[in-house]
Amino acid sequence: MNKSEEYVRYLKSAKWRQLSKRMKERAGHKCAKCGQTSATLEVHHLTYERLGRESETDLIVLCKVCHPVADKQRVVEREARGQAKCNEKGFDTYMTKKFGEGYSDDDSGDDREAFDDWRRGQKGQNQITIRLVKRFFAVVTLLSSSLSRWR
Repeated sequence: MNKSEEYVRYLKSAKWRQLSKRMKERAGHKCAKCGQTSATLEVHHLTYERLGRESETDLIVLCKVCHPVADKQRVVEREARGQAKCNEKGFDTYMTKKFGEGYSDDDSGDDREAFDDWRRGQKGQNQITIRLVKRFFAVVTLLSSSLSRWR
């Protein structure tokens, strides 16, 4: 069973229904974002880290309008955390290659600035490479269609 099937199965469970009911009661049957008090309240996962064993702080009660917005916000925040982690790893690798294993970040910001400059240069080179590869494949496609006409 994949994660999405597990999630759907969990949302149909008595355990989830009980927790969802408790959360709505605790929230006074109000959306935590807009304050709407409708019968269409839903319980939103702030995180899926403890799915099936959530604490009440992992959840928030939202209306049907605010819930999709919160879902998108969670995705954006997760991607930002992933990007920050990736940047930190890249910075550490850059500094280790530049200064060796025992480097120490001097916290002046100069090292970060040098890394950011280097990374921007790498992105520029990658964009040039991508354009060249696209042009190459366009030429190959054109040549192969021309050759097929000659046969």
